[in-house]
Amino acid sequence: MKVRLLGPVVDDYISEGIVQVEHEGKWGYICPSNWKQVNSYVLCGELGFPNHAESHAVAIQDVEPVYWLDHVTCKGWESSIVSCGHSGSGVSGCTGGQALKIKCVRKSSDKVSLGRLLATV
Repeated sequence: MKVRLLGPVVDDYISEGIVQVEHEGKWGYICPSNWKQVNSYVLCGELGFPNHAESHAVAIQDVEPVYWLDHVTCKGWESSIVSCGHSGSGVSGCTGGQALKIKCVRKSSDKVSLGRLLATV
């Protein structure tokens, strides 16, 4: 599975956007219900950002959104968000046209190349 943020790299140290996960060639969302800070820590780390700043639900314009992950429960040691517990790929009760938006921060001594962030698991 691949994970990406739809949004800008704000500068060399901050990136934020709507989280998408690719499964079987199709991009979908992570349901924001019951999202915990430890999940954000794992997700930001997977994308190369060791620090998490904030996460919240945002409205999306997708008419028929696909949710690949729901009820995500990380312990904090996982290397990828799909390694965390979840209800199963594509198994979701998520409704309401919302998705997870996250803001990740890098330490000031590290740099990230500008462009779309993409992590492959």
